[in-house]
Amino acid sequence: MYLADSKITEYEKVKEYKETVASWQREQNFDLFGTLLFTFNCNLNREQRQKQYKRFWNEVDKKIHKPNAVQKYNKRIERFVYEEEGRNRDFLHAHFFCKADNKRQKLAMILVMHDVWKKLPYTQPLHIVENTKNDNRDGYGIKEYRLNSNEQLFTECCYLRTQMKKRW
Repeated sequence: MYLADSKITEYEKVKEYKETVASWQREQNFDLFGTLLFTFNCNLNREQRQKQYKRFWNEVDKKIHKPNAVQKYNKRIERFVYEEEGRNRDFLHAHFFCKADNKRQKLAMILVMHDVWKKLPYTQPLHIVENTKNDNRDGYGIKEYRLNSNEQLFTECCYLRTQMKKRW
């Protein structure tokens, strides 16, 4: 009886966490959703792949906001980046949600992101689409989250201009 109860409790905790994150993320009104994939023959370890994500976002920020604005004023694209190991836990990749200041910037971001990602080694073509409320993608970045896993938000690549509102 005790084991059955603890499994239900763990499941309920994970479900509540996923729903809370998805709800909060929906409120942010992110414009774009994308997936950063590496080739299947890629021999980069987790740390090297994480460096690639950081390099990607730093390059994109500098091309969209100019290097001086990034370095001097920390002007960056608002984004959430989730690192994921894949369904079988053997295919490390990342999903992201990001926000443009206007339609022109959104188009520039799409073009720049494709260009920067394809120049990095061992990458597959970038998958990026508009994120709309009807797509119901808000919880996609944490779809494989488990309590015993540290896989979720990759905070080193995330950036928000405003402080989060406390939900508790």
